[in-house]
Amino acid sequence: MTAPAGVFTLSCDVTLHDSGTPDPTDRAAAELPVDALPQEAIRFLVGSRYVETDLMSQKAWDLFGNLAP
Repeated sequence: MTAPAGVFTLSCDVTLHDSGTPDPTDRAAAELPVDALPQEAIRFLVGSRYVETDLMSQKAWDLFGNLAP
């Protein structure tokens, strides 16, 4: 999609149904170095313009930096 020049509004209406149960996890999954990840996964590692990554990075280290791989 290409937005026209000038003011542009895009909206949608969504109804979401969620069971509320957690997503399945694999407790045996191993941590991998970035260079061992599949190419299609790399895009999920870059910062988001919707999150203040400079602020959240420190919070992430505070919460999870002491966990074993």
